[in-house]
Amino acid sequence: MKSSNPVAPFVGEALARASALLGGQVTTPGTWFDGFWDFVADNRDRLTCEPAWEIQGCVRHPWALEALAPEDPGRPLFELYLFVENKDQRPGVRAPWPVSSLVLGSDGPAREGARDRFDRPHDAAIAEQIRGFGVRPLVGYWGVRCETSVARDEPQAQDRVGQIIARLPDVVALSLRLADTLSAA
Repeated sequence: MKSSNPVAPFVGEALARASALLGGQVTTPGTWFDGFWDFVADNRDRLTCEPAWEIQGCVRHPWALEALAPEDPGRPLFELYLFVENKDQRPGVRAPWPVSSLVLGSDGPAREGARDRFDRPHDAAIAEQIRGFGVRPLVGYWGVRCETSVARDEPQAQDRVGQIIARLPDVVALSLRLADTLSAA
């Protein structure tokens, strides 16, 4: 696909190289399994119609990285999302939308439940280390979700995108460590 986003060719090549360093495999965007399905449901059109890439891996926990180079001039130049699955197994905790809204074998319509509030107890020191890379960690039912973006009008935007991709091994490693701490939280 020919893109009007100037970082799209760079992002594709850089992520292909990064996948080997991350121990992951490049897959079709938006095909990630069960965890964080709300992201895939909310962004299905963007993941299939805009320049987007996905890398999946499994080191202690399944993880997936979604990167987008949006065509829409109203959106950031580059968006990156990292998901590390470690479902909340505490007694009484239920899955948020959309999973909790599905009733298999029911004739009634699916009900939309509450979204993940990303308020699960977690290791604040590791989360702060992730923030040090300019990435925002969110911790909820499914596990760890990290996100960052680069604005279209940011000076040296392509350099910033390159810096984000270059730091992915550190961010993925810290996110896996954060997910490791969730079972004890």
